[in-house]
Amino acid sequence: MTQEELAELRTRLRGERSSLPEETITEKSADLRRQLSELIEFQTAESIMIYFPVKNEPDLLPLLKEHP
Repeated sequence: MTQEELAELRTRLRGERSSLPEETITEKSADLRRQLSELIEFQTAESIMIYFPVKNEPDLLPLLKEHP
């Protein structure tokens, strides 16, 4: 994939994500957190890095409270 194609893909996916209803973002974020929590790599990790969600990105911040 060329850099131009990659940039177009990112733009398209950001547009799709920004059009999602808040309820969908909340549900999908919870699903993703559950899936991550079930991974053996997550369960045995000594440290986990996450990001602060912006522009309808999945919210992983609750992982900090669920898995201190």
